[in-house]
Order: sequence, then C-alpha cells, then structure tokens
Amino acid sequence: MNRSRMLILAAAAFAVAVAVTVFTYRALRDRLEPSADNSTQIVVAAQGVSIGARLQEADLRTAPWPRAVPLQGSFQRVSDVVGRGVVIPMVSNEPILESKLAASGAGAGLMAAIPDGMRAVSVKVPAAVWTLFSAAHLPRTVKWICPKSFWRMSRSWPPAKT
Repeated sequence: MNRSRMLILAAAAFAVAVAVTVFTYRALRDRLEPSADNSTQIVVAAQGVSIGARLQEADLRTAPWPRAVPLQGSFQRVSDVVGRGVVIPMVSNEPILESKLAASGAGAGLMAAIPDGMRAVSVKVPAAVWTLFSAAHLPRTVKWICPKSFWRMSRSWPPAKT
C-alpha cells in the first residue's frame, strides 16, 4: 500500500470516530440532563445543621428533585421549615424531611429531641465517682430516659432493683 492510501484511510477512520463520539455525547446528554418538566423543588440544608438547632432561612435552600422519585416527608417551601427544631443532625445538601424535625410547636434544643411519652433525667455525678464505675455503667448513671408512666408508678429515686 502506498502512503497516500494509508493517510486517506486514517482520515476516514478519524472522521467516523469523531462522528460516533458526537452522536453518543448528544444522546447521553439529553438523557442525563434533567428537564424542567420532570423536576420539582424541595428544601435542602444549605450547610451542616447540628441537633437541637432552630432552622433559619440562611440554613435552607431549594434544590431540584426528580418527580419520578417522590421523597416522602419533604417540603417544597422554605417558609414551612423556618423556626422548627432539628432532632437529627444534617449535612449540606441533605433533603429536609418531616422525620428529621421536631413538631411545629415543640421549639428547638435537646428537649425537642426527646420522644413523646419519655422524660430525660440528668444526675450530677461527682468527679470522684467517675473512677468507680466502668464505662458500661456511665450512660445509665448520667442520663436515663424512661416512660412517663414510670414516674406515676414510682415515687422513689432511684428505682428499686428487681
């Protein structure tokens, strides 16, 4: 084969490769690019939010979400979420869900994180006592959450061992 035929064959192969690449790029771009008709706006965290924080407008923003994959408990308006307390910490761009927020009138702080029907009791423990207990007993000694019904049944503290 002479040299000119090799160059013509290489140029034709290059042209076919470019045409296939352009066709594939356009086909995939149209499929992967969400259209405005197929998406809705949901409220997401604009930055990390810690437990007990009260949500402000600066903590929130809206982001597109595909209509084909509805997210249960999500919000469409920022105004529905402002002022509610956070019971589960959230990272940036995480969808704000009803299950991650305290009830509308519950406020913020750690009180909002305690489930209904439960109470939290803190017990002051002197520093000398910390060395007497193993690590397994500390959470039970320092913080104890129990049903409200316990407080109606028992008037003594600590509860009797059975």
